[in-house]
Amino acid sequence: MISDEVRLQVEELTQNGRMLLAAQKPEEAAKVIARAQELDPTYAESYNAMGAVLMKQKQYRQAKEQFKKALLIDKTQGRTYFDLGNACLMLDELSECLSNYNRALDAGYDHAEMQFFIALAYEQMDQDDMALRHLTRAILKDPSMAEYKVKKMVILARLNRTAEAMQMAEELIHSAPELYEGYHARTQLLLGQGNYAAAVAKSKEAMEQFPEDVGLLLDYARSEALAGNLDLAISVLERAEAMPYFEQSRQEFMLLRAQIFAQKQNFAQAIAELKACIALGGNDRNVWEGRQMLMNLLMLTQDYEGLYEVASAQVAQESGDEFYRAALYYQALALKNLNRDAEAKTAYRQAIMIYRNETLKRPAQLDAYLYRAMALRDLEDYDKALEVIDLVISLNEKIAEPHTIRADIYRKQGKLAEAKAEEDTAVLLKPELKALYTAQ
Repeated sequence: MISDEVRLQVEELTQNGRMLLAAQKPEEAAKVIARAQELDPTYAESYNAMGAVLMKQKQYRQAKEQFKKALLIDKTQGRTYFDLGNACLMLDELSECLSNYNRALDAGYDHAEMQFFIALAYEQMDQDDMALRHLTRAILKDPSMAEYKVKKMVILARLNRTAEAMQMAEELIHSAPELYEGYHARTQLLLGQGNYAAAVAKSKEAMEQFPEDVGLLLDYARSEALAGNLDLAISVLERAEAMPYFEQSRQEFMLLRAQIFAQKQNFAQAIAELKACIALGGNDRNVWEGRQMLMNLLMLTQDYEGLYEVASAQVAQESGDEFYRAALYYQALALKNLNRDAEAKTAYRQAIMIYRNETLKRPAQLDAYLYRAMALRDLEDYDKALEVIDLVISLNEKIAEPHTIRADIYRKQGKLAEAKAEEDTAVLLKPELKALYTAQ
């Protein structure tokens, strides 16, 4: 039997742990909370608190176990089911994630944040219609959260409901003109439509309205770059270094500079910029985007040793996302071009197995099918590669990439007329490919 004094001590230790976590001291928080668990292993809140620490440290599997222990003690806490669902979401265990979210709802935890995370889970499952439904509920529960509205705009745009997305962006600008998100979303939508002139005009207008906002300046520079005004975009980026909060966005500026240098065919400068960006570490997304761009450029410049090194670094992250899938393919391709044939075959086969498992779990993951087809092509297993390509085209007839892969296979097989027909189809779907095929 735990005495009142011990229970008070346990509650205080748990509370202190949460305060340390809020003060960005997770290691110290974990020690304090562990002491609480030693004093009273039946206090559910200490497991919730330890789970929060482990989530902060990205130790999602261990966090999941802590939340489960809390629920063994007290099954009535909707918040704990929500936290357990979040751990499952980060582990890509989406069915279990949604099951726990539903239990949280049954326990009365029906907050805007709850609906938002349900939407994120459905988005990861490629069920945008369901994601949209729950985002609408989240916005109804908390109309002040710009993040919910921006996510809804992204999904509307992905569903080709761009007029609705643009209307939401304009409404957000009107209702909260002091917020960056509305202006940024509007620019992104215009760029996605290929309306570069309008994107330049609107992003410049927003930047001039908020001249100290680094994010809006980045939007303007990106718009000018996509509009073909590369030197102007570079000069805009140079102005950012003197702005407040530039350091927080330094990697994003480096990524855009690298893109512009690549567009200017200055590959050496682009590669140097990307290597410097990656060396800064920090934000995973920026580092991984940097590696993705760097792999493309190293392939283009035929630096296969460098390509193997960068791809291997990304594969080691085991992130399970588009960066990981690309790196798996590039790693095998680099080995093949380095004449390390046995290692290349092993790497290709491992990649194919991972791509197959990915599409079994998420049938709509088209890039996994495409990488699988390319790996099979490189192994000269043309029949299986073409089967995969046929499936991709049946799933989505509006993308050019499967036709470019099929054209390449036909050329390798000596079927030149069929290859030309596929290239023509690819150009119809993606006109910028015409320059590539003309140069061949």
